[in-house]
Amino acid sequence: NTQLTNLTPAEKTQICTSQAAFVHARVDTTSLTRFWCAFTPAVFGAADDASCETALEQCVSAFSIQLDVTVTDPNVPPPQCIIADQGQCNGTVADYEGCVNALAEVEVNVGTDFACGHRAEHGDSPTVGIAACDAVGPTCTGVTAKPR
Repeated sequence: NTQLTNLTPAEKTQICTSQAAFVHARVDTTSLTRFWCAFTPAVFGAADDASCETALEQCVSAFSIQLDVTVTDPNVPPPQCIIADQGQCNGTVADYEGCVNALAEVEVNVGTDFACGHRAEHGDSPTVGIAACDAVGPTCTGVTAKPR
């Protein structure tokens, strides 16, 4: 029941860290990479499906290399959380967690199902309009922070 606006900096970091771990565990790397890549201008705004497929492959390949290096390098520090502006956030910690859970589900679904021939079905931002995020506000999906 704790309001997001009442969190201490330590509590914000704790929530950020736990939500980052949840998303990492819930959303497989391939789906997350495809989700990120699907909405880059080169992919989503490609002139035709063939150009879209090429851009998607290039993006996924570039991210895969970057993710592989990060995951396999024991010297890379774990993701850090930075405090975001909480003034634009509403609701409770439970509302925020529900929003993050819903966003993770969208990332899995889009990352699994995205196809260049069906770009129009996804809209330019599939994370807008998720009812579970209504309570925290439209600019609060990074409520306490985002991993760096």
